[in-house]
Amino acid sequence: MADSNARIARREKVPIPVQDYYSVDEVAALLRISRNRVYDLAKEREDPLPLRCFPTGWRGSFASREELREWVSRNTVLVRERRG
Repeated sequence: MADSNARIARREKVPIPVQDYYSVDEVAALLRISRNRVYDLAKEREDPLPLRCFPTGWRGSFASREELREWVSRNTVLVRERRG
């Protein structure tokens, strides 16, 4: 159900409910990026997007709200501080 909510949110811009953990689709909707971009950011060498998974593999990856908020703060700038 969370995945279908995320797909609907991306398409219709419905807010994602505040929760402790977000699926990859919900992270994509929150950041307004593609699902593939979420995985690409998670594979970055320096300061990767903090996706978690169970030891069985990537399937079912998720992100903690707290870790995601911290990552966004570290990897973005205020619009007024943007170059160029």
